[in-house]
Amino acid sequence: DEHRTVNREVLDATSLTAALSDPASRTSRVWAGISRLLAERARHQALAPNGKPLEVVTLDTSAVLGARLTSADATQSIISLINVSADRQSVSLPLEHAVNDVFTSKRFPSVRRTCVVPLMPYQVAWLATVG
Repeated sequence: DEHRTVNREVLDATSLTAALSDPASRTSRVWAGISRLLAERARHQALAPNGKPLEVVTLDTSAVLGARLTSADATQSIISLINVSADRQSVSLPLEHAVNDVFTSKRFPSVRRTCVVPLMPYQVAWLATVG
């Protein structure tokens, strides 16, 4: 089945090194994205595998999945939002404090105990509490 071979390509070390060295190549862009995800994961204890059980965050749209991840010592939490649609979405979160997207550093203020977070199609946001 052709779909099963997508992640089973046999790689040549020379070709792979060349592809990783070219910032415009698909291979290099994918590696950069994965590396960034791993670096952010390492910076935030709430994303560690030994954290508290994941909590589903109930949202006002079925086009966005939400989960709260909390560190083992409960000192840090991150809300993960995933827009699973091809449309822009806006999510209202009942939060008393502002949050920052750890990918973009964009801050979303809490106005009347609500943070509104716009999401582009298929966007993922990891939101950490500010203050």
